[in-house]
Amino acid sequence: MTTKDIAEIRRRFRPEKTSISRIRGCFVNEAHQISATFNQSLGLMREEET
Repeated sequence: MTTKDIAEIRRRFRPEKTSISRIRGCFVNEAHQISATFNQSLGLMREEET
């Protein structure tokens, strides 16, 4: 990913400009097995994290 790509992602996902309310995901190990999952509400995160 280039610096330009990262800047574009940051610009699009500012809390005041997006309708995303939750972040969900998982971590996958080398054997392609899910090792951990997460489900976080953006409303509960600190401003620096969002």
